[in-house]
Amino acid sequence: MRYLRRQGEKSSKTENGTISCYNTRHCCRKSKCIAPVSKLVVPIALLCFAMSHLVIITPTFMLTQAKVTAGLLSYENLKPRIPIMEPKRIISASHAVNNNSGTRSDTDTDIAVFYNLFVDPQANWLEIARVKRLVKDQLTLKQSWHKVYVNSIGLEVDSMFDNISDATLLKHFSEGSEIITLCSIYDYCQKYPTRKAIYLHSKGSYHPEPENEVLRQFLTRGALSEAAANANPSQCNVVSSRFSPTPHPHTPGNMWLAHCNYIKDLIPPNEFTGRMAHVENITQTSHVDFYVGSGRFAAEHWIHSHPSVKPCDLYTDTTYQWGYEGLTGTSGAQDGDFELKAAPRLPWSATETGFMGEFGKHLKHRLAEYKFLYGILPDSSWWGWKLWREEFRVLFNDTIPSINDESIRFVPIENPQL
Repeated sequence: MRYLRRQGEKSSKTENGTISCYNTRHCCRKSKCIAPVSKLVVPIALLCFAMSHLVIITPTFMLTQAKVTAGLLSYENLKPRIPIMEPKRIISASHAVNNNSGTRSDTDTDIAVFYNLFVDPQANWLEIARVKRLVKDQLTLKQSWHKVYVNSIGLEVDSMFDNISDATLLKHFSEGSEIITLCSIYDYCQKYPTRKAIYLHSKGSYHPEPENEVLRQFLTRGALSEAAANANPSQCNVVSSRFSPTPHPHTPGNMWLAHCNYIKDLIPPNEFTGRMAHVENITQTSHVDFYVGSGRFAAEHWIHSHPSVKPCDLYTDTTYQWGYEGLTGTSGAQDGDFELKAAPRLPWSATETGFMGEFGKHLKHRLAEYKFLYGILPDSSWWGWKLWREEFRVLFNDTIPSINDESIRFVPIENPQL
């Protein structure tokens, strides 16, 4: 049995607890697996007389399809309960294209798909099988120009991507969040600003609720669609199944295609959470972080956080705006479901603002965040001037304000939660 060994790996967390963006090559070597199975022989041998195929799970080992020959148990199928992923190729994000290893070399027509895989460290074999089906179903939607790069978190799973072509393991982490894979995308785009990148993740691998299944399918269809791949970057530099301006600009569920010449100007993902925590402190909205796009919602807010974002979405049914309500298992799968449109798809009067506080409802809040995060304000092409058309007219007389306008600043929200 082959094991992947990581030589000289550094911690994925810095001293302040944020996950660092770096690329590390892996080293592999063979190692023998000595299974302490002697204690299992007696009880298993007795049961083998009654069944020709048996599945026994112990706290440490899993037996699959045990074979019985002349009344004796064959141990060739005994495997560790924690199987190890062994990918076809192992490369770092910075070497994901134009590598000299003799393997495939990506081109400008290829689109890198960065996949964040999480498997519960305590998952049993049934749960592992479910996640493998989830991944396979998700990636059957990829096109020939999609090249998949995986960061795995939690339990390492052998053969997870055996039937997925052009899938490469970047690295495994025993713990972490999707910030890890967003960092891989950010690093990739720094080196290849003319390319595109897609972010996908195994939504529902930990919480297998039906609504997570539906949302994952819906988001994957959009991110891997031909419409997203062919979108004009002068009109759309981030494309997803659904873009929502509220309660903060985001794609609900966080799967999308984006152009690297936009991504390269974003705040590094591992720093963004801290910046948004500061927004919480100033506005006194720490207890409602999903209104602001902070805390665990910062990863979802990140891709749409820059004032130069040109978000486009695909889903024509506007009854679904964000969250889960309004989606079905066939959303985005029917003819006519997807049609590319630049934001805002809806006017402010039809935009869902229920369950959100005062922060994010107003033009000045959005401008103040841009000013704080990036030190610039959006130009005349920004989607928000159309969304907050009336507020733009009243506050600024339809004139783009200066970055030095003192009225554009964070203030504590008196009533952050309705």
